[in-house]
Amino acid sequence: MVFKINKVAKNLFSVGVSSLLSQLFTFFMIAYYARILSIEGFGRISLAQSIMIYFTMITLLGFQTLGTREIAKDKNNYGELVGSIISLRLFTAGICFLIVMIIAYTSGKGSEFRNILIIYGLTLFPLAFNIDWLYAGIEQMQHNAVFNIIKNAVPFLLLFSFFKREEDIYFIPIFTLGGLIFAALYHMLIYRKNINLSFSLKISREQAAKYIRLSAPFLLSGLLSMINCNVDSVIIGFMRSEYELGIYSSAYKVVFFLTNLIAVIFTPFFPLLISCYHKDDEKGLERTIKNLCKIVVLIGLPMTVGGVILSKEIIILLFGEKYIEAYLPFIVLMVYILVLFMRETYGYSLNAWNMEDKYLKSVTVSAVMNLVLNLIFIPKYGIIAAAFTTLISEIINFIIMRRSFIKVVKTDYAMNFIKISLPLGIMCLCILMLRYLQVHVLVNILFAIIILYSCSVF
Repeated sequence: MVFKINKVAKNLFSVGVSSLLSQLFTFFMIAYYARILSIEGFGRISLAQSIMIYFTMITLLGFQTLGTREIAKDKNNYGELVGSIISLRLFTAGICFLIVMIIAYTSGKGSEFRNILIIYGLTLFPLAFNIDWLYAGIEQMQHNAVFNIIKNAVPFLLLFSFFKREEDIYFIPIFTLGGLIFAALYHMLIYRKNINLSFSLKISREQAAKYIRLSAPFLLSGLLSMINCNVDSVIIGFMRSEYELGIYSSAYKVVFFLTNLIAVIFTPFFPLLISCYHKDDEKGLERTIKNLCKIVVLIGLPMTVGGVILSKEIIILLFGEKYIEAYLPFIVLMVYILVLFMRETYGYSLNAWNMEDKYLKSVTVSAVMNLVLNLIFIPKYGIIAAAFTTLISEIINFIIMRRSFIKVVKTDYAMNFIKISLPLGIMCLCILMLRYLQVHVLVNILFAIIILYSCSVF
């Protein structure tokens, strides 16, 4: 067990550092080009990215979870898996790209949006060669760490070097494509060097049918989850205006950056959740869940409270005064962040325990409600309605998944909230005092973090 804990700690460190770096690259890149672009231009880029999220998930086919689980259970079978999964993904990417082309030419959003979407569509092909699921399964996540850094650092460096005017808007998807190509090449080179197994890009109909059947619950769950946190942007882009989408996207980009911390927390624990459950290690499972809950509360609650208090200052700092209207949806979405952090304890666990049907049931209910509410309220109330609908859908997810989860092991979020309440209160007073004294928001955040964790009783 000590060996397992040490390996989890090592993977947590590598994934954590790389995710933080790669997400910082992406986030600063977005903040950079948002200031150069008009709000409408930023809205067009955001709409294309929101559409591509769905095709990205379809191309990946849910194999991040399924592949990791299969490798974790049997580490002698990955030679065949790699070739089969990449082949199936490439075929799927081709179909998805054709659909992207149809959307681009029939959307009626103008030639600039059409070209942006088509270039983003090309990213599906290098994406097919992403074998992060393999390295997660064999617990060599340092390779995924490098992959993530390359994928995000390349467009970051290129954009800061060459993107200077709004007319250069096509550089954004072009450099994103370049980052994915270099990252995919890295994964393939490491596979050939370290794994020392060959693979062939072929798959039989029987294999394809088998993998599609096994991965379908994960894929469908992922798509439905994206409806909960992304379909609002698509609806705003088509039913309201690119200006409103630009405003909403500035708030949501911050939230999206923060939600990616979820992978930092849960990915290294995922193989351990699988192992403890399938080996009937009840004590190990309870200990793992207990530690996860502590980490989630220690990170999620202060981040939410601090974000709500400093909402205006954060938006202005990152995107400029022209995006100030984003602070209201940002406040609502920060509450959504906390609910999402806690809910993912249940989500990752259900998938690790072969209960993807329970996960699928939950996201189906919440996604249908999310879609219906967004279609009803966004046309009338705009971006505020979109933010509240996202929050409500995640609360529904939390409630339904928890019912299935606690039949296996219980969580104690309430006690963790109580333990952090005193240092959290001191942190809030510190933030309010420094804001009253007009201290720079970055200094305010830094002091808040120091105060919180120096007072924490965890």
